[in-house]
Amino acid sequence: MSVCEDVNPTISTNTTAADCWCTGSSPAALLDHQESHLKAALSFIGLTDIVVIRAEGLGLSDESKAIAVAKARAEIEALAA
Repeated sequence: MSVCEDVNPTISTNTTAADCWCTGSSPAALLDHQESHLKAALSFIGLTDIVVIRAEGLGLSDESKAIAVAKARAEIEALAA
């Protein structure tokens, strides 16, 4: 076993997109390529167990931002448990 096989790397990155218009069931979801390109680049270097956590609505209002950040943090804590 190599040293790399015994390591579970965690990578955190921030991407930007217009809030809420290009995700989920939106017809514009097909235009969102950031996640697919990031996954492709990471898998090219051997990182294939990729979990994406989105915090959407950050630019809508302070309340929306607080809710989105709290939800994202809860998802991160659930993954770490």
